[in-house]
Amino acid sequence: MTASGACYALFETKLNWLSARGRCQALGSGWDLASIRSSLDLEVLLPLVTAEMWVGASDRALEGTWLWIDSSSVFWRGSGTSAGAVDGLYSNWNRDEPNGNDPSDCMRILPGAKWADFQCENAIGFICMGPRD
Repeated sequence: MTASGACYALFETKLNWLSARGRCQALGSGWDLASIRSSLDLEVLLPLVTAEMWVGASDRALEGTWLWIDSSSVFWRGSGTSAGAVDGLYSNWNRDEPNGNDPSDCMRILPGAKWADFQCENAIGFICMGPRD
């Protein structure tokens, strides 16, 4: 459970990002790929993430504009040295990330809980987030 009261479910089944999102949504109302909006949420995941896994952020709609897919809220704009968090929102990108252009439009979390962009068609495990009950 996160600081916000949400629950996480980790799946080692390797799927591409869209299929992983569909699998999360199939868990029921309020479920989607996980969004990580605070260091407290990240602390919950840190000991659980032992391999790279999909989470719920993407810049598929507009290259360089990263949003949490469950709310369509933008939290990061740009890449390289011209990038930054939007309005001081939480981010935890790995050094030099996001660094990919099309088609590296989907976010993964790495062991150690840093974020990185990745090609959405790649198959890796994934983390779902949903309501407590």
